[in-house]
Amino acid sequence: MHKLLRIVWGMLSSNKPYDAEVDQKNQTKNIKGQINTYTEEVDKKRRFQEHDKAAPISSRQNKKRKAHLESQVGNAEQMRDHLNAPEQN
Repeated sequence: MHKLLRIVWGMLSSNKPYDAEVDQKNQTKNIKGQINTYTEEVDKKRRFQEHDKAAPISSRQNKKRKAHLESQVGNAEQMRDHLNAPEQN
């Protein structure tokens, strides 16, 4: 229904007959414009920072991270990852 309304509105406002190529160009132009504006809005809202593993964290956050690790992997995998981790100076 929206497509029909858009076509009829375009024909009435421009006083031209229906042209499928023009309609297709308008559709792709609008979709690209919507995607670009959405990604620009998201980029403005985000703060891009590198994750620093040595940054101080609260004890509450530390407990949450430990609980998350335990729920995701078993003890054997944690030990393997701990032994294979690069040394921090």
